[in-house]
Amino acid sequence: MKKLILFVFLTSISFESYLKPMYHFYLKKDYHSTSELFSVLNNSGFNSTNNLFKWCCDCISYYAKITGYTYEEMNIILFVIGQPFLILLFLFLFLRERYKRKIKQ
Repeated sequence: MKKLILFVFLTSISFESYLKPMYHFYLKKDYHSTSELFSVLNNSGFNSTNNLFKWCCDCISYYAKITGYTYEEMNIILFVIGQPFLILLFLFLFLRERYKRKIKQ
């Protein structure tokens, strides 16, 4: 019983930080067109992974603004729905090609 009370107490402390609104401002510049967004990619030599990450966040923010979604919704669409779908699609295509090659042999 003591362990359960301790667990509930510790998790309530850690969840309090999630109740506070958290804002992420990665958008360094308000881009007005896709060509302007990608010209930044071509013109600036990304010397660190951090700069590339910030540019990707700018892309997500830009396309979220265009489509009317929030940054978080675009993240869910891309990484929770889109990426697993593509992984399963490519797995299916790979297995289909493998099956076709076995039939030919």
